[in-house]
Amino acid sequence: LTPDTLRTIPSQVLKLFGLDAMDAGMQNENDSNHHTTGIRKLFLHQSQAIESAMNGIHTVVCTGTGSGKSLCFLLPVLAKAFISLRQSQNCLKLGSAAILLFPTKALAQDQYSKLSLLLKSLQENDNSRTAPLRAGVIDGDTPHSQRDEIASECQIILTNPDTLHAAILPNWNKKPSYQSLLSRLKTIVIDEAHVYEGAFGAHVSMVLARLKRVCRVASSPSNTAVEFSDVSQCKITLKSQKAQSIPLFIACSATMIHPEQHFRLLCPIAEDEEVKVLTSEEDGSACAPKHFFVWNPPILDVNGNSTGSVFLPKQPKNTATDS
Repeated sequence: LTPDTLRTIPSQVLKLFGLDAMDAGMQNENDSNHHTTGIRKLFLHQSQAIESAMNGIHTVVCTGTGSGKSLCFLLPVLAKAFISLRQSQNCLKLGSAAILLFPTKALAQDQYSKLSLLLKSLQENDNSRTAPLRAGVIDGDTPHSQRDEIASECQIILTNPDTLHAAILPNWNKKPSYQSLLSRLKTIVIDEAHVYEGAFGAHVSMVLARLKRVCRVASSPSNTAVEFSDVSQCKITLKSQKAQSIPLFIACSATMIHPEQHFRLLCPIAEDEEVKVLTSEEDGSACAPKHFFVWNPPILDVNGNSTGSVFLPKQPKNTATDS
């Protein structure tokens, strides 16, 4: 990571992921100090993804399974949410929000359990008076009585495209909690992006386009009612939110053939907007050697005995003559 990007990431977030602010770079195979000191180093694709996301560039990560793609969006999401919450601690509900989209409720719950542990550790290691970051799940299993509180109080929302389409977007101007969430939305993460293809992918693409339009309307001054406890300390926050009114899109997948084309078709990204594409060529994660064995089994004859050949045994010619 460049020094400018490292300065924008809070030290609490770096420590949360075991990173050193003085040495958060790509993995160096010749350096074995991280094994003894416990300091984690980023892989090449992780550092580039975090670099682009922290600088407001749409990013798609298409690297191998187990290459640490979750870190590529978790660190920027937590860093931006932490910074926003710290800057707006004297304002009322001005912390930015992020939506993490997963194709199934099971994946969302799995990520939520991991994210909850990270937020708990972040709160324990944070000595400042900043309010703790909160994450919540809004899907078909979430009771309606809890949805308003989750949407209003949480900075990170985990959901799926169906809930976004059927529950959140239709009610954004009816429920103040949903309007507050979408007015604060700054980052949209799409995990397992390869799932969204064909008719289903076209549907999700239109849902994301609508989400972007609604966020723009919900964050307009005419629809945003903000109360301040200290107006002078909230000017920077308002200016920052105005400059970042367009949501940032981050997508992850391990099996996309044309990642940039798929990413641009799925997300409402203009042709002139920059997109950072990270493929297997930038994958710096460790990979064990692979051995490919090809075995052509012998063909068995009718009696169950191997002929020792891949060809069928020749049938003896019938020498009998007609009587």
